[in-house]
Amino acid sequence: MASECRFAHLPRRRAIISAPVCRICTATRGVPSAEAIDHMPLPLETERLVLRVAEPADVEPLFAVFGDVAAMQYISSGADPDRAATRRRVEWMMNYQRQHSMSLWSVVERASGTVIGDCGLRFLEQGPLVEVGYRLGRKHWHKGYATEAARAAVEFGFTELGLGEIVAICQPENLGSQNVMRKLGMTLQGPARYYDTDVNLSRLTRDAWSARPSTHEAT
Repeated sequence: MASECRFAHLPRRRAIISAPVCRICTATRGVPSAEAIDHMPLPLETERLVLRVAEPADVEPLFAVFGDVAAMQYISSGADPDRAATRRRVEWMMNYQRQHSMSLWSVVERASGTVIGDCGLRFLEQGPLVEVGYRLGRKHWHKGYATEAARAAVEFGFTELGLGEIVAICQPENLGSQNVMRKLGMTLQGPARYYDTDVNLSRLTRDAWSARPSTHEAT
Protein backbone atom coordinates (compact mmCIF):
# COMPACT_ATOMS: atom_id res chain seq x y z
CA MET A 1 0.00 0.00 0.00
CA ALA A 2 1.36 3.43 -0.92
CA SER A 3 2.27 5.55 2.09
CA GLU A 4 0.47 8.82 2.70
CA CYS A 5 2.16 12.17 3.12
CA ARG A 6 3.73 12.02 6.57
CA PHE A 7 2.83 15.59 7.42
CA ALA A 8 -0.71 15.62 6.03
CA HIS A 9 -1.73 12.22 7.34
CA LEU A 10 -1.30 12.52 11.09
CA PRO A 11 -2.78 15.99 11.67
CA ARG A 12 -5.65 15.52 9.22
CA ARG A 13 -6.51 12.16 10.71
CA ARG A 14 -6.83 13.85 14.10
CA ALA A 15 -8.66 16.95 12.82
CA ILE A 16 -5.80 19.44 12.94
CA ILE A 17 -5.27 20.19 9.25
CA SER A 18 -8.43 21.03 7.39
CA ALA A 19 -6.81 21.62 4.00
CA PRO A 20 -7.73 18.79 1.57
CA VAL A 21 -4.12 18.17 0.56
CA CYS A 22 -0.79 18.74 2.22
CA ARG A 23 0.98 21.51 0.28
CA ILE A 24 4.39 19.95 0.88
CA CYS A 25 3.77 16.34 -0.20
CA THR A 26 5.61 14.87 -3.18
CA ALA A 27 4.66 12.52 -5.97
CA THR A 28 5.82 9.56 -3.88
CA ARG A 29 3.55 10.66 -1.01
CA GLY A 30 6.22 9.68 1.49
CA VAL A 31 8.48 11.78 3.67
CA PRO A 32 9.00 15.17 1.94
CA SER A 33 12.05 15.04 -0.28
CA ALA A 34 15.02 17.35 0.04
CA GLU A 35 13.89 19.04 -3.17
CA ALA A 36 10.41 19.67 -1.77
CA ILE A 37 11.87 21.08 1.43
CA ASP A 38 14.22 23.29 -0.57
CA HIS A 39 11.20 24.85 -2.31
CA MET A 40 9.38 25.67 0.92
CA PRO A 41 9.21 29.37 1.78
CA LEU A 42 12.16 29.20 4.12
CA PRO A 43 13.93 31.12 5.46
CA LEU A 44 11.25 33.30 7.01
CA GLU A 45 12.20 36.97 7.13
CA THR A 46 10.81 39.63 9.43
CA GLU A 47 11.83 43.24 9.93
CA ARG A 48 14.70 42.34 12.26
CA LEU A 49 15.05 38.56 12.13
CA VAL A 50 15.57 35.57 9.86
CA LEU A 51 14.24 32.12 10.77
CA ARG A 52 16.06 29.39 8.85
CA VAL A 53 16.70 25.66 9.05
CA ALA A 54 19.42 24.87 11.58
CA GLU A 55 22.96 24.12 10.38
CA PRO A 56 25.91 22.34 12.04
CA ALA A 57 27.69 25.71 12.36
CA ASP A 58 24.90 26.87 14.69
CA VAL A 59 26.13 24.65 17.53
CA GLU A 60 28.49 27.25 18.99
CA PRO A 61 26.07 30.23 19.08
CA LEU A 62 23.19 28.02 20.20
CA PHE A 63 25.27 26.58 23.03
CA ALA A 64 25.44 30.12 24.38
CA VAL A 65 21.64 29.90 24.65
CA PHE A 66 20.99 26.23 25.44
CA GLY A 67 23.90 26.02 27.87
CA ASP A 68 22.73 29.03 29.87
CA VAL A 69 20.91 27.91 33.01
CA ALA A 70 18.99 31.20 33.28
CA ALA A 71 17.90 31.16 29.63
CA MET A 72 16.71 27.55 29.97
CA GLN A 73 15.08 28.03 33.38
CA TYR A 74 11.60 27.23 32.14
CA ILE A 75 12.58 24.50 29.64
CA SER A 76 11.78 21.05 31.04
CA SER A 77 14.95 19.46 29.65
CA GLY A 78 17.14 22.04 31.38
CA ALA A 79 20.39 23.60 30.17
CA ASP A 80 22.82 21.66 27.98
CA PRO A 81 25.83 20.53 30.01
CA ASP A 82 28.22 20.72 27.05
CA ARG A 83 28.50 21.40 23.31
CA ALA A 84 27.89 17.75 22.50
CA ALA A 85 24.39 18.07 23.95
CA THR A 86 23.73 21.18 21.85
CA ARG A 87 25.08 19.36 18.80
CA ARG A 88 22.48 16.65 19.38
CA ARG A 89 19.78 19.33 19.64
CA VAL A 90 20.86 20.87 16.34
CA GLU A 91 20.89 17.45 14.65
CA TRP A 92 17.40 16.85 16.00
CA MET A 93 16.24 20.22 14.60
CA MET A 94 17.64 19.38 11.15
CA ASN A 95 16.18 15.86 11.08
CA TYR A 96 12.80 17.01 12.37
CA GLN A 97 12.55 19.50 9.50
CA ARG A 98 13.20 16.77 6.97
CA GLN A 99 10.66 14.44 8.54
CA HIS A 100 7.83 16.88 9.26
CA SER A 101 8.34 19.97 7.06
CA MET A 102 8.48 22.04 10.23
CA SER A 103 10.87 22.32 13.15
CA LEU A 104 12.45 24.66 15.63
CA TRP A 105 14.52 26.92 13.37
CA SER A 106 17.59 28.97 14.09
CA VAL A 107 16.79 32.65 14.68
CA VAL A 108 19.29 35.08 13.18
CA GLU A 109 19.45 38.76 14.07
CA ARG A 110 19.60 40.53 10.72
CA ALA A 111 21.63 43.52 11.93
CA SER A 112 24.49 41.38 13.29
CA GLY A 113 24.08 38.12 11.38
CA THR A 114 24.26 36.31 14.74
CA VAL A 115 22.24 33.23 15.69
CA ILE A 116 20.44 34.31 18.87
CA GLY A 117 18.16 31.35 19.60
CA ASP A 118 15.51 29.16 18.04
CA CYS A 119 11.81 29.40 17.24
CA GLY A 120 9.40 27.31 15.23
CA LEU A 121 6.74 24.63 15.15
CA ARG A 122 6.69 21.03 16.37
CA PHE A 123 4.20 18.45 17.50
CA LEU A 124 3.31 18.83 21.17
CA GLU A 125 4.76 15.62 22.56
CA GLN A 126 3.56 12.96 20.07
CA GLY A 127 0.79 15.11 18.56
CA PRO A 128 -1.71 15.73 17.22
CA LEU A 129 -1.45 19.31 18.49
CA VAL A 130 1.24 21.53 16.98
CA GLU A 131 2.99 24.00 19.27
CA VAL A 132 4.97 27.15 18.64
CA GLY A 133 8.12 27.42 20.72
CA TYR A 134 10.86 30.01 21.18
CA ARG A 135 14.12 30.29 23.14
CA LEU A 136 16.43 33.29 22.91
CA GLY A 137 19.70 34.27 24.55
CA ARG A 138 19.34 36.56 27.54
CA LYS A 139 21.06 39.51 25.90
CA HIS A 140 18.27 39.53 23.34
CA TRP A 141 15.37 39.56 25.77
CA HIS A 142 13.06 42.57 26.13
CA LYS A 143 13.43 43.59 22.48
CA GLY A 144 10.24 42.02 21.16
CA TYR A 145 12.25 39.38 19.26
CA ALA A 146 10.36 36.39 20.69
CA THR A 147 7.02 37.85 19.59
CA GLU A 148 8.38 38.81 16.18
CA ALA A 149 9.82 35.34 15.56
CA ALA A 150 6.76 33.52 16.90
CA ARG A 151 4.43 35.55 14.65
CA ALA A 152 6.45 34.49 11.62
CA ALA A 153 6.28 30.84 12.68
CA VAL A 154 2.53 31.01 13.32
CA GLU A 155 1.93 32.68 9.95
CA PHE A 156 3.91 29.89 8.29
CA GLY A 157 1.87 27.24 10.10
CA PHE A 158 -1.48 28.67 9.05
CA THR A 159 -0.69 29.81 5.50
CA GLU A 160 1.88 27.27 4.31
CA LEU A 161 1.11 24.13 6.32
CA GLY A 162 -2.65 24.66 6.48
CA LEU A 163 -2.88 24.08 10.23
CA GLY A 164 -6.28 24.65 11.82
CA GLU A 165 -4.87 25.64 15.19
CA ILE A 166 -1.56 26.18 16.96
CA VAL A 167 -0.95 25.93 20.70
CA ALA A 168 1.74 27.06 23.09
CA ILE A 169 2.69 26.00 26.59
CA CYS A 170 4.65 27.60 29.40
CA GLN A 171 5.14 27.16 33.09
CA PRO A 172 2.81 29.40 35.14
CA GLU A 173 5.77 31.36 36.51
CA ASN A 174 7.05 32.24 33.03
CA LEU A 175 5.39 35.63 32.66
CA GLY A 176 7.52 36.64 29.68
CA SER A 177 6.35 33.68 27.60
CA GLN A 178 2.75 34.28 28.65
CA ASN A 179 3.09 37.84 27.40
CA VAL A 180 4.28 36.58 24.00
CA MET A 181 1.26 34.27 23.76
CA ARG A 182 -1.06 37.15 24.59
CA LYS A 183 0.48 39.32 21.88
CA LEU A 184 0.00 36.48 19.39
CA GLY A 185 -3.72 36.57 20.20
CA MET A 186 -3.75 33.19 21.91
CA THR A 187 -6.47 32.25 24.36
CA LEU A 188 -5.55 30.60 27.66
CA GLN A 189 -7.15 27.16 27.87
CA GLY A 190 -6.04 26.35 31.40
CA PRO A 191 -3.60 24.09 33.23
CA ALA A 192 -2.21 20.98 31.55
CA ARG A 193 0.72 18.62 31.88
CA TYR A 194 3.24 18.05 29.09
CA TYR A 195 6.85 16.90 29.08
CA ASP A 196 6.34 15.79 32.72
CA THR A 197 5.81 19.44 33.66
CA ASP A 198 2.79 21.39 34.90
CA VAL A 199 2.08 24.12 32.33
CA ASN A 200 -0.55 26.52 31.06
CA LEU A 201 -1.90 25.71 27.59
CA SER A 202 -2.90 28.50 25.19
CA ARG A 203 -4.55 28.13 21.80
CA LEU A 204 -4.90 30.10 18.57
CA THR A 205 -7.14 29.08 15.68
CA ARG A 206 -6.56 29.91 12.05
CA ASP A 207 -9.89 31.76 11.94
CA ALA A 208 -8.89 33.95 14.88
CA TRP A 209 -5.51 34.63 13.28
CA SER A 210 -7.16 35.60 9.99
CA ALA A 211 -9.57 37.94 11.78
CA ARG A 212 -6.83 39.75 13.71
CA PRO A 213 -6.40 43.51 13.16
CA SER A 214 -4.04 44.41 10.33
CA THR A 215 -1.82 46.31 12.73
CA HIS A 216 -0.27 44.18 15.46
CA GLU A 217 0.06 45.21 19.05
CA ALA A 218 3.47 46.68 19.70
CA THR A 219 6.06 44.13 20.77
